[in-house]
Amino acid sequence: MIKIKVSTYSILAALLLAGPSLSAHKVSSRKATGNSVQVHIDMSHSSPTFEADNPERIKELVEMAVCEFKSEEDQFKVFPIHANTGTSSPIVNRKGPKCLGSMVDYQIRKRWLEEMKPVMDKALNLSYPKAVGSQTNIYPLIRKIQRQIGDTRHLEVFIVSDMIHDYGDENLAIDLLGLTRAQVIDMANNKVQQLAIKGMFKGVTVNIRVPGTILGSSLQERIRENVDIYWRYFFKATGASVDIEML
Repeated sequence: MIKIKVSTYSILAALLLAGPSLSAHKVSSRKATGNSVQVHIDMSHSSPTFEADNPERIKELVEMAVCEFKSEEDQFKVFPIHANTGTSSPIVNRKGPKCLGSMVDYQIRKRWLEEMKPVMDKALNLSYPKAVGSQTNIYPLIRKIQRQIGDTRHLEVFIVSDMIHDYGDENLAIDLLGLTRAQVIDMANNKVQQLAIKGMFKGVTVNIRVPGTILGSSLQERIRENVDIYWRYFFKATGASVDIEML
């Protein structure tokens, strides 16, 4: 047997030299746990979020999104979209049900879903000052998605909004009007480059659900297609899977 004697100084020197790479490895090897669902709801006055039966449709959407939750490591968060989206806290922040891996899990999950109903009722009945609801600031929700990537096995995002960003000097209702499909796609790709998020959402599923009414909206009729194209290619450029439908 060959015995190798290694001095303490040799070990310390090796650790110091390898420090940055070891630290990076530690961060990258952090174990992601549970599944996460984020729901971002447009609370601005310009969106028909709360018209007709849209609130009931949102509740059904939420129940469908979290019905497979079965662990306290699962996370469900609801965020508002309005003028101050970037600094708003979640209006719902809950862990999944504590299932036991037995026959009673069905009842545990059923009870958890029942307890969620009054929570969503309260969330959908919050009122906001006129100034807060006067603009639709969508881009800051990107940071809220970023914060949860890597902490979860799978992140699914639902955005309930007309997706007409209107904040500061940007207004998609004006900026997208009359553009060709190619111009809209270029605009989306340029925005992703500007925000430095190209390819960062790989593995994330983004579902956009546009609230409406049976009468439609004359204000959106001329821009709806371009708005949908814009966000489809915006999130596609981030690496996310994208699905856009009416609520």
